[in-house]
Parts: sequence; structure tokens; C-alpha cells
Amino acid sequence: MLGLGSSLLHSGSIADTLLFSYTSDFTSSIDSFIAQSIEDSASDLTLTYNETISGSDGWLKGVFAEDQASPGGIKWHDGTVAMFPDNGLTGDYFTYSYKIYLHDTSTWGSDDVRTSLNVLNIHHYDQITPEGVVNVSGTSTFSGDDYDRNGPMFIWNLVDDQPSASAVFYIKDVRVDLYRPY
Repeated sequence: MLGLGSSLLHSGSIADTLLFSYTSDFTSSIDSFIAQSIEDSASDLTLTYNETISGSDGWLKGVFAEDQASPGGIKWHDGTVAMFPDNGLTGDYFTYSYKIYLHDTSTWGSDDVRTSLNVLNIHHYDQITPEGVVNVSGTSTFSGDDYDRNGPMFIWNLVDDQPSASAVFYIKDVRVDLYRPY
């Protein structure tokens, strides 16, 4: 025996590398979010910042002017700004959290609405119940050779869950952290 126990070799943990971190701030702007694949034209989705719901301010509000017949929503930036510093590697992962409120069940449907947060070309789906603030969080791992370096993007892409004209959503406290395992 050499006397090298695991306590010497593994005395501390080595953290994964944080490649990118995004935290929204909708108090003074729409924070570079824009319409994504909106029916007819991007002007058919109106975004406003620092909205207040239930006594809480700092929400991004979106209002759809037309019924949506194909996947659409909002994304961060217009594709000209890379969110991530390099191409992805298998095993890269992101953690995320956000608050969302889908207003008026008549424009979203009465059942839960499948909402996709797309980061790294990974769609992470969460079922959102209209008419209440929902806190969402999770982790997704990248398993491909390359990823879209732009994001995050919120999409409603199921036929039954696409917003109708006058559908309203609110999003707040969006946080996305991209990591590379050590």
C-alpha cells in the first residue's frame, strides 16, 4: 500500500465549466427578444416590457394579433449574436428556469399548453396550465455534434396549443446557464 486513499486523490470537487449565462431583465426593455415564425408577419406579435401581473412587475408581455397555424413564439436576438462561444460537444448541458403566465383559457385552450424552451436546438417541453403563474425549471443535455448557438427561444408548436388571436403570455425571470462537464 502506498497510502494514497481516495480522500487525497478526490479531496475537492472540480466544477463543470460555465460557458454562458443569460438572465432576463424586462424592467426597462424587451431585452433583445423578438418574434419568431409568427403567422403573417412579426408585427402580429406585440411585445411590451415591465408589465405588472398580480402585483409583480418586470414581466415581458406578448399579445398575438392572428391565430397561429404553425410553430411560433419568441427568441432572444435575431440570430446575429452567438449566445455560446463555440460549437457544442456531446455532454454539454443547460439548466434553466423561468416564470410564465398564459392569460385567458379561451385563447390558449382549457387544457395544459405544451410550451417549448429551445436552447442548443434542444426542445425542452413543459406543460403550462393557463390562468396561473407557473415556475418552470430543469436541465437538458446536448447529445449531438453541433448546435444552434442562438437562444433561448420559447415556441408553441403543437396544433392544439398554438395561440389564437388575442392570446396573451407573460414571461419573467428567464435564466439559462450552459455548462461543459469537466
